[in-house]
Amino acid sequence: MWVRDSATINIKKPRISEKESYFVKIDEDLYYFLQSKGTYPDGTEDKDLYEEIIRLYPEFVNEVLNDNDRQVLLDNPLIIKGTTTEDSAYPIPYLFPALESLKHKRNLRRMDYSIAARVISAILHVTVGSDEYPLTEDQEDTMAELEQQLQWRRGVTPAEIERVFALFTNHTVELNWVFPEVDAMLDSDKYKSVNEDIMVALGFPRILITGETERSFASDPQIATISPLHTMEKIREALLPIVKFVFLEMLDHNRILEEYPSIKFKPLNLMSMSLFFEGLTSLYEAGNLSRESWSEAYGYDFVTEQNRRKLNEDLIKELGVEPVAPSNKPGAQEKPGAPKKPPEG
Repeated sequence: MWVRDSATINIKKPRISEKESYFVKIDEDLYYFLQSKGTYPDGTEDKDLYEEIIRLYPEFVNEVLNDNDRQVLLDNPLIIKGTTTEDSAYPIPYLFPALESLKHKRNLRRMDYSIAARVISAILHVTVGSDEYPLTEDQEDTMAELEQQLQWRRGVTPAEIERVFALFTNHTVELNWVFPEVDAMLDSDKYKSVNEDIMVALGFPRILITGETERSFASDPQIATISPLHTMEKIREALLPIVKFVFLEMLDHNRILEEYPSIKFKPLNLMSMSLFFEGLTSLYEAGNLSRESWSEAYGYDFVTEQNRRKLNEDLIKELGVEPVAPSNKPGAQEKPGAPKKPPEG
């Protein structure tokens, strides 16, 4: 099987039926490699690879070289498509509703990067003289000496720049660092509204992404999972024909089973774990759940765990040590609040 990049697929809508045709577009590098019989656009050669392609896919090579459109029809494509519109055969990308919000957030990020770059390259403003003590012609050497001291401290490369350095001047020299405004970069509230727009556009509630809600006690996790649950179920319905195709192909080629089994996904469970295990306990105590299903729900295999228990019991008897859980021995007093032993069944 070949998993194709959707960007290389060209869809042709039919004129007399509802069945669409799917073509894979051949890129320029592959076309040049086949046309030049094993030479890449940069001049390097790989004749062994070219001969291997000719041997394995001769019809593909002939179709590519003889087709002016440089596209090949897919004979048996397995397609998973999202929502489409009436005027286009191409599905709407999943992120399309959030595209504008994502662009806006990218621009906010760029603004932060720009401000941070200006902070890194802050300006050292050196003032020599004042209204009362102006710089005269005979004191111009003071400016040159100060500039020389700064050059010594700054080094040649950024790694050699001294972060803290001492300058020797008279009382007429004043040093000031000029920094840009960083309030816009430090303010995280500017992302709040755009993040809300992105989450709404994607259809996922906040509690599933960040584990919290916008307001306390304002969201029920059970209700919040309804929309994502239906989305994942639709995706699984689209994937199931591909899984069945692959499985049936293996059966036809290997003949390992006499009958074709049914293939299906297990139901999705996004409910609260405490409620889920409480329901399992109720089913188990009522005798409506087997030990195998009980163990599987907790991530264990029943047969494997029983074999391990048997090995542990034999080893305990052989070594003569106390059991792992002495509270379960006959006559032992049950501790207050200790979990009850699951009923036999």
